[in-house]
Amino acid sequence: MPETALVTPDAVEDLLVDVIRRRHPEHLAKLERERGLDPETLERYRTVSHMAAEGTDARLSGDVLPACLLGVIGTAGEPTMTEDNRLNVALQLGMQVSVLGQRRRDTLRRRDWTAWTTIECVLQRVPRSGPVASIRLTDYEPVEQTDEQRVLAEARVVFTVTVADMLAVIGGLPVDTTPWPPGGPLGPPATPYEPPAPAPDVAEVTYTIDKEPIVE
Repeated sequence: MPETALVTPDAVEDLLVDVIRRRHPEHLAKLERERGLDPETLERYRTVSHMAAEGTDARLSGDVLPACLLGVIGTAGEPTMTEDNRLNVALQLGMQVSVLGQRRRDTLRRRDWTAWTTIECVLQRVPRSGPVASIRLTDYEPVEQTDEQRVLAEARVVFTVTVADMLAVIGGLPVDTTPWPPGGPLGPPATPYEPPAPAPDVAEVTYTIDKEPIVE
């Protein structure tokens, strides 16, 4: 019995992190051309990572900003079962964009430019193959924190990312009540770290068919 693939949320996070790291500068450059700005006027991300990888203290220090942090925060609706007994799961993926500045208007504008070029990058550049079947923007919330010396401007974004065939409900490892012995074909592995034994080959059979006309 062949093993079935399992797509875990971190695979979706890894894909978006990789796409933003490699492709987001192209979207900043496109916005610069649209606005008549000199190349590299807009600051690139210093940090594009998983939400769990960067602590709040590091983000607020400003050393890693501008920053884009991503993480799966739950599911959107009930997973659906396919005819092949596999689950299609819609994940809610949160994205936090943070920029730091001294002048409020300039900082908020840079926040919006950075966040919306990142949204454009995700919607246009993430492949609709592999773990991601579809992706759509479902929420955008701008927030800010201001003190006497600086303005921290952030955008909290939520995407709904549909993962096709996230897991197989039937198939893969055999059910617990299988009559086949461990370690043998169609049975469970002999040890947890040993792959299942392949199913036996079907014997080759040669036969001939005689055709006779049907007489009414």
